[in-house]
Amino acid sequence: MNILFSTNSNFIVPTSVMLYSVCRCHLDTPIDFYLAYHDLGDDDIQRLKCIVSHFTQKQLILLDVGEKFCNTVEANAQFSHETYYRILGLNLLPHTVTRILYLDSDMLIQKSLVSLYETSFPKDSPFVACEDIHAHMRDYKFMKPNLHIPEEQKYFNAGMMLFNMEYLRERKSIGYIVDAFIREGKNYNCPDQDILNIMYGPKTFFVP
Repeated sequence: MNILFSTNSNFIVPTSVMLYSVCRCHLDTPIDFYLAYHDLGDDDIQRLKCIVSHFTQKQLILLDVGEKFCNTVEANAQFSHETYYRILGLNLLPHTVTRILYLDSDMLIQKSLVSLYETSFPKDSPFVACEDIHAHMRDYKFMKPNLHIPEEQKYFNAGMMLFNMEYLRERKSIGYIVDAFIREGKNYNCPDQDILNIMYGPKTFFVP
């Protein structure tokens, strides 16, 4: 199983909890953890490696996304640069990775993710994701019209995404998404999530 996550030094404690919870729920499952990062000290990296080292068939693989993107897109108090690393990190994966599950670093995993990870991608579907509960809340009724998303279209939460890497590579989708982040990110409340929903919402496969 391939799992992608991102973090920075300010978020290392919840990230450690997430990483441990995944390992604890998959004692007999081989997992390659791919960490997309740039702002991490040696102590932070060693802390995460130490967690993984206590479990068999697990390894942590580092993906430094570099400074170029950080110098192009502004971060703010709500959305750090690491928000975008779920996409930037995909460009750094080995081509042997045909699917990968992204998890936000503030998650707590309480049961096996294997059945989710093995979800079959429908034809021409780039992602598997869950509907965002905020899309149904009264205060968020303005959201879809502002994004020019039809009311009947589901809006997914980008905190958990299963990526179809074959689809994304074949269509050079990662480059198009990153370009949209740079060009349009400042126009949206949830920059990466909104853009992903605008671009790929109708093709996303939703799970409970």
